[in-house]
Amino acid sequence: MSKTNPQPQPQNDYVRPIQESDEKIVKMLIGQGVMEGLAGANNKFVTNPIIVFCITAVGLTLNRYMSFTPDSSNILSWFTPLIGPCLILLPVLGLAEFYHRPNFSKRLRKVIGSLDLIKLYNYYNQNNNGGWVFIHNKEIIGTILIDSLNPGKSLKSVLGNEEGEIENDKDILSKENILNRKVDSDSNTRTNSTIRKRNVNNDNKVKENTTNKNKNTVEIRHFDIDSPYRQSSLSLDLLIEALNHSFNDTPNSQIDKVIIKVKPFSQYIEKSLSQVGFTRLSNEKIKELKLEVDQPEKIGLLGWKGYWMILNKQDWLKNKERFQSI
Repeated sequence: MSKTNPQPQPQNDYVRPIQESDEKIVKMLIGQGVMEGLAGANNKFVTNPIIVFCITAVGLTLNRYMSFTPDSSNILSWFTPLIGPCLILLPVLGLAEFYHRPNFSKRLRKVIGSLDLIKLYNYYNQNNNGGWVFIHNKEIIGTILIDSLNPGKSLKSVLGNEEGEIENDKDILSKENILNRKVDSDSNTRTNSTIRKRNVNNDNKVKENTTNKNKNTVEIRHFDIDSPYRQSSLSLDLLIEALNHSFNDTPNSQIDKVIIKVKPFSQYIEKSLSQVGFTRLSNEKIKELKLEVDQPEKIGLLGWKGYWMILNKQDWLKNKERFQSI
């Protein structure tokens, strides 16, 4: 997507392509989406039936030894059987937080330091990549980013697992240098042949990692909505914009599949994806379609995993008119 002269925009509720000035807010939305999984993991852990049973059993045993029993003469004492389970629940919650927070902090660092977010605007203005934001009252409240360079693959990160750690991976640094090139309309009119040749060669280095593996496939790498607005239809507006871009009918477009890795505890994302026709990808289906995708990592005390979803072009075209009227 090349830069153009700014056009007048409506004041409220519209989708527009991502701009360089949006990077800070978009990264904040993406980071917020990662760390929200922390609360989800804690809640899932303490509401697991086995954990609930253990907390109740140990708590009632504590009641027995501490003589926390109701007194018929005191109505308030009827709540004393809850004391034991509550006393056990508190350290369990602390244990879950103590274990989960470092895991999600590592994941946050990996995401924020990944190749695509180092130079977000440049990365998502290459090839068939694309990025959009939803504007409400002049504020960004949602974003969706399409990756055609590395679909199905986890991107390396310049940030280490711990605070202050930096990865000195030469491969990452070389790709970062590619992204440092300013992507705008002026680049199409350069007359220096050596510069043009260098840029083409560098772009090919990025492409060669994926074009032979997940041909005709793009990935929705990031799809995040600010929490107060998740019940609205703005997620559909962003999805429709991204899918129209991916499945456009221009001669250069050969895309026939869009995939997305859904994070654990992201029910609102799955709901929106299902509405436009996305379906879950089983391991058997992945092999059948000959897709090469990284398996979602386990996270948390109970090993929750995300999952892949897919939408084929023909399925989108069948339902496109219905969504265009939303």
